[in-house]
Amino acid sequence: MNKTKKLLSDKNYREKNREKINANARQNYWSNRESELERRKKYRETHREQENAYARRYKANSLERKLRHSKRESVRQKLKRGTMKRTPCHLCDSTENLEFHHTNYERNEGVFVCHDCHVLIERQKLTY
Repeated sequence: MNKTKKLLSDKNYREKNREKINANARQNYWSNRESELERRKKYRETHREQENAYARRYKANSLERKLRHSKRESVRQKLKRGTMKRTPCHLCDSTENLEFHHTNYERNEGVFVCHDCHVLIERQKLTY
């Protein structure tokens, strides 16, 4: 069996037996918990630079995520209170599956677009 067939065979097995594999992994973790925690601690000590770099990236992204979440939530609240009305899609004039596309999160600016147009905008294939 060549390498490609073996990889596909393994992938198919994992897809079909996902629950069984996860149950075995959980059982293995809990039966060897102390040694697993020790192994992870040793890894963190030997890879401190990588761990710190990851933490810095995560923190920077976390702040951006919090900003985006609060702006999305404010749009939801405005729609719920009626202070903001949904308008037809800015690109195709559809009135179904409308979503708010933020053009500027800091000023909470954006336009309503349908889901299909929103996907295209996010993939940067369309401009509005």
